[in-house]
Order: sequence, then structure tokens, then C-alpha cells
Amino acid sequence: MIDLKEMEYVFLIADLSGYTALTEAHGNLSVADVFTRYAQMIDVLLHPGVRGQGW
Repeated sequence: MIDLKEMEYVFLIADLSGYTALTEAHGNLSVADVFTRYAQMIDVLLHPGVRGQGW
């Protein structure tokens, strides 16, 4: 018999307004830093035991 667990999934889709202008003004590495900090903030806000994926 297969042991099935009930899981809950939540999806967050975020759009960074002004992405193109930001990369043109500050470069790709700066934008990557913005997304890294954003992902860290989301991870802090998640409930214990929940993890973000796709960053």
C-alpha cells in the first residue's frame, strides 16, 4: 500500500515593475541581488517547515 500524505501548495507569482529599466540602469547583478533579497524576505515570512522554491 502506498503511504499518501495530504499536502497544501501555495503559489506566489510576482512581477517586478520596471525590471527592464532596473537592469539597464544598474546591471544584471544588481537585479539578481534584488531578487535574492526578495526571496530571503519571503522565506522569513513562510511558516516553519515550509520552503520556497524556484528562486
